[in-house]
Amino acid sequence: MGMSSLLTIIKQAVVAIL
Repeated sequence: MGMSSLLTIIKQAVVAIL
């Protein structure tokens, strides 16, 4: 688990919001 995982989760959250 690294920054990459966090970035992926954040991206998914942003897409969900959009």
